[in-house]
Amino acid sequence: MGDSVTTAAIPRGGPNPAWRDGTYTGHAVNQRGPVELEVMIENGKFHHIKALSHNDTTLIFDKVLRKLTRVMLIKNSTEVDGVSSATVSSRGIIDAVNNAVEQAASPAH
Repeated sequence: MGDSVTTAAIPRGGPNPAWRDGTYTGHAVNQRGPVELEVMIENGKFHHIKALSHNDTTLIFDKVLRKLTRVMLIKNSTEVDGVSSATVSSRGIIDAVNNAVEQAASPAH
């Protein structure tokens, strides 16, 4: 699991008008337990994504989070490929960000 991610070929995503600005706590559960992320949306785009809690191996989870966050920020989307050899961590992160996005798009929030 190298650290390099080529971002030049990643298409940039525009703002999502359905997302309200704010900071959301995304929740998911993977095979290792709960995953909780803070997702900040500003002007309909991801501003930052950071870990609040998880039960994964910290070194692996942090690397996967960095890689996925980099791509999600560029694409402004959670439709990203998981990180090879880190499927469980990838799925937990993507699911937690999707949960936060659902909150941002929900009129009840």
